[in-house]
Amino acid sequence: MLLLTVGSVLSRGPSAQAHGAVVEVNPASVEIKAVFDTGEPMSDAQVLVYSPTDLSTPVASGQTDSEGRFLFSPEPDQAVAESQSGRWEVTVRKAGHGQVTTFELGKGVLQPVGTDPSTGRSPQFATQQWISIAAIIWGFVGTALFFKARADQSRRLRLGANSAESTAEASASHVQSPSVQAPNVQRSDR
Repeated sequence: MLLLTVGSVLSRGPSAQAHGAVVEVNPASVEIKAVFDTGEPMSDAQVLVYSPTDLSTPVASGQTDSEGRFLFSPEPDQAVAESQSGRWEVTVRKAGHGQVTTFELGKGVLQPVGTDPSTGRSPQFATQQWISIAAIIWGFVGTALFFKARADQSRRLRLGANSAESTAEASASHVQSPSVQAPNVQRSDR
């Protein structure tokens, strides 16, 4: 997992955290700092910035520096124009790792989107985390039940085979038991 930090370069204003991103108010420019979850900077990572009006074509692109930083300065009219107000999206990728974050920019306001101010996480993150935990537990329970059922079935087959063998032996012993002979009676014709 990597962390993506979006912050101010020129002035420091109120800050908030959003899904691994720190966003601070600065109407003039936005600094993106990308780091892996280990804290190591994502140097030379690809950065794409999308405006609210066109999320398919990047308005800025480039690479992070050796410290994982990228500076984005929207056109002065873009930062305050009503058409450019809204959710901006930043994507950072390097060697199969990537992070996407969104923030609100317009009328001099920069703020994270869809976050819980107390935890700095997206509300969806907690839901996803609990679903993942439940799925893992269900996987363990399902696997244990599968092997228990196999063991029970195997035991029943062994017991069934043993009882079938003993039943077969009992049947065979009746058939092959020594024959009972009639008492030796002599007849005399005298």
